[in-house]
Amino acid sequence: MLGSRYVALFLVIGLTAIAPAQVSLAERVQLALQKARPALLLQLDDSVQDTHAVMLGLSCLAAVHDGVPFDDPHQQPALERLAKVQTVVTQELALRLLVAEACEQFPGRMDLAAADLQALLKNRLDGAFGHAPEPKDWDILNTQWGALGMRAAASLGLDVPRRAWSMLADRVKVLQAANGGWPLRHGTEAGPETLTTLAGLTALLLCRQALGVGHAPSPDLEKRIERGWSWITKHHGHLVKPVLTQALAMQYGVERAAVLDDREQIDGVDWYVAGAEMLLKQQTAEGAWNTQTAMLFFGNGKGPESHVDTAYAILFLRRTFPKYASPITSQRRPTLIDVTDKSSDAAVMECGEAMGRRGNIALADVMQGLRSEVVPRRRAALLALRMQAGEDFGIDPAKDATANRQALAKADAWFLKVR
Repeated sequence: MLGSRYVALFLVIGLTAIAPAQVSLAERVQLALQKARPALLLQLDDSVQDTHAVMLGLSCLAAVHDGVPFDDPHQQPALERLAKVQTVVTQELALRLLVAEACEQFPGRMDLAAADLQALLKNRLDGAFGHAPEPKDWDILNTQWGALGMRAAASLGLDVPRRAWSMLADRVKVLQAANGGWPLRHGTEAGPETLTTLAGLTALLLCRQALGVGHAPSPDLEKRIERGWSWITKHHGHLVKPVLTQALAMQYGVERAAVLDDREQIDGVDWYVAGAEMLLKQQTAEGAWNTQTAMLFFGNGKGPESHVDTAYAILFLRRTFPKYASPITSQRRPTLIDVTDKSSDAAVMECGEAMGRRGNIALADVMQGLRSEVVPRRRAALLALRMQAGEDFGIDPAKDATANRQALAKADAWFLKVR
């Protein structure tokens, strides 16, 4: 017999189907994430992923950002398997560093992260990243993953030499085409495939962040970043086409670049709204996602081959990619990911106040946080909402999204007016 929580959820889903115009995007996103949770937990259990470490790393990263507790019977074994993976591959090393950054309880966290960083740095050629150690060539996709891995390592307090960032920036700048886009590697053209240009842009934005501490901005770097955005703007129509290969990886690429550069719109279009609407239409009846990425590389798009798409969709919809990463030993602006069931009242208040001070750029995160399954996250989000709106609209953080439905609808209406 179904519990009352799930009966209520099904009633809301039914309401969505009957009158979608009456249900806000934030509510529909939350329903989609609730629907996706069982599919995500099942893929954490899937041992097939152990031979595809990218699948396992992405699934664990999505689960951590989705708020699955470490001691969850699905999550903990998956993280333990990820910690045991023997790999020298750039993307796999970077993903494990990202998981270690986001999950304080990751097995052997600091020792493994230190080893992964050293292994990652061996995959460079003239400062940019290839697929594996001592590469004979490098490409922009591996270079983006290398940059993400280096930033995660720095966030953990590990020493990433400044020269590593300056060499990487030099390589990425050289690869940028005259039209502002980035090809996959030297000798190829920057065609309409937006993924490679998003990778180049993200890599430069990460370099700007790492190199900017205590230094004046580089005019050349800023100019190249703007040229990259101009290319993205010109080809923005490719950003919401689910039939494209790696369409969902592209959506998460948009999010990373936009968050790093405080961009809420691309060519006058709210990138999160456009991407979320696309994803909501593409979710399967089982709660997962599968696009041409899965079908092209893994078969028919069902089962473990859809794990990559599902992970990317959850990561995008959660919108928890952090703009800033800093050593855990220093002052760091806390985010909702830092808040768990075990967080102290002081930690909840610190997170809520930090989000409130960020202003409108954090409001989408606040609205999702109000619907979190983790009570302290709801409390932090409500504090930020009060700072921004001057009221709480009657939201009770002790109650879940279903019980707060009417109050959340009022908050959503306010959010739509001010965003």
